[in-house]
Amino acid sequence: MPNKIKHLLLLVSCCLLLLLPAAGWCADTTTNSPSGKIVMSNEQYSQLQTIIKEQETTLAELQSKLDKLSSNSTTLQTQLAAANEQLLKTKNSLQTANGSLTQANNDLQKQSESLQTLTSQINEMTKKQSRLKRQRDTWAIAAGILAVGLVAK
Repeated sequence: MPNKIKHLLLLVSCCLLLLLPAAGWCADTTTNSPSGKIVMSNEQYSQLQTIIKEQETTLAELQSKLDKLSSNSTTLQTQLAAANEQLLKTKNSLQTANGSLTQANNDLQKQSESLQTLTSQINEMTKKQSRLKRQRDTWAIAAGILAVGLVAK
């Protein structure tokens, strides 16, 4: 008999163990999805509406500032394009002026060389003229001495 009781108890235990998962399914262990309604007091609701209005006002101000910045950006881009164009013109003018300065420098160099050549030629001519004058004066003195010597004889 003790064997039969053991078997019977074992059978009853197994049956009870099989019912355990059903107990978990029957229990309210699952979470319910929110119903979509929020409950708040009138004071909280009015505060929420005030905050929303303030944020809408701030958003409108920010939007107007953004629009102004956008129009300013367009103006600045136009000014930047004009400044770049002016910069290119100035750069071209500077390059032209640089070429002109180089040409003028070359011309001045040639004129300086010509001036040095002319100066040396003038110096040579002055020396030659002085030499010729000395020779003429020497011959005049010699002729004068000869004439005095011939007249004195």
